[in-house]
Amino acid sequence: MFKAIVGASTFQDALDSVSVLVDECKIRLNEEELSIRAVDPANVGMVDLTLEAAAFESYEADGGVIGVNLARLEDIAGMANSGDLIHLELDEETRKLHIEIDGLSYTLALIDPDSIRQEPDIPDLDLAAEIVVEGAQIGRGITAADMVSDHIRLRFDESDEAFY
Repeated sequence: MFKAIVGASTFQDALDSVSVLVDECKIRLNEEELSIRAVDPANVGMVDLTLEAAAFESYEADGGVIGVNLARLEDIAGMANSGDLIHLELDEETRKLHIEIDGLSYTLALIDPDSIRQEPDIPDLDLAAEIVVEGAQIGRGITAADMVSDHIRLRFDESDEAFY
């Protein structure tokens, strides 16, 4: 069972962060959160996304995994304005996700999760720091860097406690 109501901006941002790497993914639904872990086909980039129940207006799930085509789900979510609420409900018998946005109703056929590439294990890394940065700041920096190069290096200097 899965039934949720989420703000359009929250849902669209979550989908955007995953769809830059993969076209389809497994979404794990449990009582506390919705989570996605995926790696791109070249094994270069990985996303590990968690939306806790608190990020939703309403969230009910009893566990399970669904497979989705992200392009289709993004197209549907894209019909919402930033202030809209997106209503999601899983029909387990038909394996379809019912989506309602401001009077519009959609039904998204789901993909068999077993046919989607296996989720990666998170590597055990001993990193020097954990950095939390607003997405807009990272986006602005990447846009600026894109004007002069197609590569970017992010670093943390332990002695200065500086992220650059």
